[in-house]
Amino acid sequence: MRAIAAASCSAVAIAAGLVLACNVRTDARQTKAAPAVQGFELAWDVEIGGPGKVSMAVSPSRVLVADTETGVAAYATADHLLAWVFQSPSSLAPVVAGDQVFIASGGRVHALDEATGRARWVRDLGGAAAALAANGTGVLGAAGGVLRAWSAEGVPAWQHDFETEIAPGLVAVDGGLAYVGLADRTLAAVDVASGDVRWQKRLNTLPRMFAAG
Repeated sequence: MRAIAAASCSAVAIAAGLVLACNVRTDARQTKAAPAVQGFELAWDVEIGGPGKVSMAVSPSRVLVADTETGVAAYATADHLLAWVFQSPSSLAPVVAGDQVFIASGGRVHALDEATGRARWVRDLGGAAAALAANGTGVLGAAGGVLRAWSAEGVPAWQHDFETEIAPGLVAVDGGLAYVGLADRTLAAVDVASGDVRWQKRLNTLPRMFAAG
């Protein structure tokens, strides 16, 4: 069976103006242990000739590409067909949680149906978005020095004002904690259920990006 007919993709990347979807190629002769990975083969590619900078997220069935000038496009992982478009520019990568896609645009958080792209709810961030991260099935959004949390239904859960700017892109969630990088080179750990700060630590330098897991 040709890789382009595969139902899902093992890896997705953006390169040279293309979205590339690849499948893992394994050695079927490995029977007693897990198949040995032999490399990747191209499943499909799609040109994304947008005028702005792009970022990407992947759900189980869609590749989501955000453009700082045009908006967010969702492509089916199975056959690369365009599933839907959200015509509002975003400088942050979309966030997938449950059956929703969260997008920060125009100082707001937009919750979209992952399958159709239809809007479910919109909430004000209080300023230009600095970071966006999934919180279980809900979402965390940062603007200025304030981190806000909403449930999957858009109900406000809590907000915390750090009284200093949250650094762009420096919010990540793992194990019930949200890790927040602040402009004064402080790393803070926030309880995602309550919004309480568990601990803070000063760093020698501020990371440009980080991930938790």
